[in-house]
Amino acid sequence: MKIFQNVELKADEMDYTQWETVNGDFIKICDMRTEYLERCIETLENYVNNYPHHKNSIIWEKYLDEMEEELAVRQD
Repeated sequence: MKIFQNVELKADEMDYTQWETVNGDFIKICDMRTEYLERCIETLENYVNNYPHHKNSIIWEKYLDEMEEELAVRQD
């Protein structure tokens, strides 16, 4: 997954409606199973909290916002 590597990505070029899977495919966040979505949120929270100065921390935060919004919609 490119966002967790030590290569700086351009935040304004990312599609935050899709998540890159471990095998390099992409899945729409709205199509993710709730359990998988929750696991991704936990992973992103861990990275945001433990590596706040990483080159891609802004991207992690934006993905986190997108996923938390999707989860909130499902819980309503």
